[in-house]
Amino acid sequence: MNVRDATFSDIELICDLLAEAFYDDVLIESAFPAPERRREALRSFFRIYAEVALRKGGVIIDENNVGALMYFHYDSENITDEILFKQLRDEYSADYATMAYLMHKLSAYHPTTPHFYIFVLAIPGQDRGMDVINALMYRLIHLQDQAGVPCYAECTAARVQRLAGRLGFKPADFKLCVDGFPELYPILREPQKALI
Repeated sequence: MNVRDATFSDIELICDLLAEAFYDDVLIESAFPAPERRREALRSFFRIYAEVALRKGGVIIDENNVGALMYFHYDSENITDEILFKQLRDEYSADYATMAYLMHKLSAYHPTTPHFYIFVLAIPGQDRGMDVINALMYRLIHLQDQAGVPCYAECTAARVQRLAGRLGFKPADFKLCVDGFPELYPILREPQKALI
């Protein structure tokens, strides 16, 4: 399966795909409890992150536009969470304040050295297939290994944390609990040297 790096012309596709994929997510329901507003709130929320990711990381989408992986490349000269938190607090509703709080708390668990951060990996509805997930992840892992930095993420389920082990991720050595939200399962992958 082929994947590609998204561009700014893909923003609407990315926001639609992510809003659909995360509509019923347990973590998202905690932050956006009103179902009648959730889809549009999610589209706006993901737009903020997609615009930054396309400048300071990337979004990888599959050839059929059914899956997306959004990541950030954190280093001393790259993005700061404070910019994102300010946008979330200043531009939107109380729901965004809840998400800004969560994102701020999660950022405290990130590695302190340069790293890639998987913000979201999504395949909506019945399209959830390991071939799409693997294709998206292999592209990111290739980029991570080229950059020579660790890759960090939080999983919303222990089974996802275990599946990530097949791709070289290991459970982080700490528990991740933010008041008012379900427990998350952090993972970390060290860069690998390419076999020649």
